[in-house]
Amino acid sequence: MSNNPALPDIDPSKLTITRVEPHALKTIPPPETWVFGQSGSTDHMLVIEHDPETGWSAPIIKPYSPLTLDPASSVFHYATAVFEGMKAFRGPDGKPTLFRPEMNMERFEKSAERIALPTFNKDALLTLIKQLVLVDERWIPSRTGYSMYVRPVYIGTRPTVGVQASTHGMIFVIMSPTGPYFPTGFKPISLMARHDYVRAWPGGTGEYKLALNYAPTFKPQQEAANQGYQQILWLLGDERRVTEVGQMNFFVVLRRGDGGIDLITPALDGTILPGVTRDCILSLGKTHVPDASSPSSLSTSTRLIPQLHPQERTFTISDIVSWLEQGVLLEAFGTGTASIICPVSKIGWEGKDLVLPEYEEGVGPVSKALWERIVEIQEGRRESEWSSKFEHTLILFATLGHYLSRAIPQDRMNGYQPFQLTTILQNGGGGGAGTPLDTRYSECIAVQGTFMMALQNHIAKAKEEIKARKETHTKRQQEDEERKKEMEREIEECAAKEVKMIEQVKRERAEVAELEAHVLSLEKQQANTTENFHRKEEEIEELKKDIFRRKGVLSRDKEVLETHARRTAREAKELQDALGWTIEGVQKDMLLFRFTHIDPAEPEKEFNIVLDVSSRTYRVTSSTPLLGTLPTLLEELNETRQFYAFVRRLREAFRVQAEEERRYK
Repeated sequence: MSNNPALPDIDPSKLTITRVEPHALKTIPPPETWVFGQSGSTDHMLVIEHDPETGWSAPIIKPYSPLTLDPASSVFHYATAVFEGMKAFRGPDGKPTLFRPEMNMERFEKSAERIALPTFNKDALLTLIKQLVLVDERWIPSRTGYSMYVRPVYIGTRPTVGVQASTHGMIFVIMSPTGPYFPTGFKPISLMARHDYVRAWPGGTGEYKLALNYAPTFKPQQEAANQGYQQILWLLGDERRVTEVGQMNFFVVLRRGDGGIDLITPALDGTILPGVTRDCILSLGKTHVPDASSPSSLSTSTRLIPQLHPQERTFTISDIVSWLEQGVLLEAFGTGTASIICPVSKIGWEGKDLVLPEYEEGVGPVSKALWERIVEIQEGRRESEWSSKFEHTLILFATLGHYLSRAIPQDRMNGYQPFQLTTILQNGGGGGAGTPLDTRYSECIAVQGTFMMALQNHIAKAKEEIKARKETHTKRQQEDEERKKEMEREIEECAAKEVKMIEQVKRERAEVAELEAHVLSLEKQQANTTENFHRKEEEIEELKKDIFRRKGVLSRDKEVLETHARRTAREAKELQDALGWTIEGVQKDMLLFRFTHIDPAEPEKEFNIVLDVSSRTYRVTSSTPLLGTLPTLLEELNETRQFYAFVRRLREAFRVQAEEERRYK
């Protein structure tokens, strides 16, 4: 109910629906690609706004689009945000259903009250949510395990930064398709037990579904992931009592001494979120009878579940350690809207892992039986009051209830809202004669003539709308058929083009291969040519160096020879002066000097000495027998290179020889 009864509350009869144009409808992705929270949004959304001066606005269902908010809105500064999560399913009769939506709305209302957001009529909001589901019901699949996730959100939009409750608000509802949480079978998760971080505390907000409860869990979650764990087991207090696992409620399954099974979950002490799935587990456990003939019995395909003893009580991490040591801990699992049941494989605690029993299917028999029963109810394969069904007459009844509330005197309404009258009409009265609801129903019937014309007009408009929708649907089908044929033609053309392109690609690839081979050959030739060029350059450099060395040697040899020539000339001059011989027939090009001596007394005697400058050797020729000591002297000369000593000794030898010849004569 609204804070101020004088201001309008949420009124579904004022709903305006603006549909997406048929050509702009989104393409629904294949169901096998759906991942929880990651499969996009449906075509439409619901928006209702609250203003402290005018109350709640007329509801609008419109195409999905971004929101426009003042930067000073309370939600951005003080986390004034509440949300819920529920799922819409398609029953065997093809009609959409919601699973226990009343529980979600009750929790939604309490959470909003906890952060002082403007109050609202939760029944009216649920009616609008059902209408949104009907608008986008084409997104609800008929496959087991698939559904459409519904996310109502309520945010504070007071456009000031003052620290106070938000008097402005906005409720919006978005939806997205979702598939099985474990598409290929159950996969148990690993937990890290943490007590240094606290998710919720006594007197806090743990029992409310507020956005501010979730953001502080992200960092511990990252730290756990870095250490190889998938979720956090939140512990509280010095006794380390167990509260929740990640963002789910937590259950343990224990074997009892009498053959039964204890199904234990932490008690709702203000730190635990009262989950819808949690309540379902406890309720199913209480009604379970270990008798196959009982409709409330729980079983798997292979076994009947023993007697269950559901309990809500406090337990600690030390209790879990003790149960494992005793061998009585059979299963542990988390529960929530997304996964329904999520089995646990191990818990990291004080540096070691507490390993839980393993099962071939990844989930224990108790949790599997509970999961199967909940899924049966959700998908309408088992009748249950938890499954909320609705049809397209919903808004018609809502409008009728609105008109009735105008027709009945206000002093006789006793606080009833239009949607309570709607409930009366849908149910055909109250609980029996004389009850208040039955009295209201009689009053409604009594005054129906006052608004029958309006009702007939409404029905006529509804028929016209249905007719228009049928025509639109028929036209859309025709367009779809034409589009389908056009697409088939395009596909055929594309296939033909693809064949041609493949052939062309093959040819081009062959040409490219040939070009690559040719380029490779040219590169090899270039490499060989470059290598030969470098080798020739190296040879040329070596030749240049050799020529340079030889030039140096020749230059040095030339200098040596010139020095020898000068010395030989000097020696020849000295020999000439010493012996009185003359130099004749000097062969300078050959660097030879010949010294000839002819005795005047005996001209026929000729004595020659030849000096080879290049080799520095001395030879003696004579037309007369050589002086006896001359060969020995010449040999000594060639060894000692003492030319002047040779000349002196030669002169002395000639003198001795001349004296001997004179004596002989």
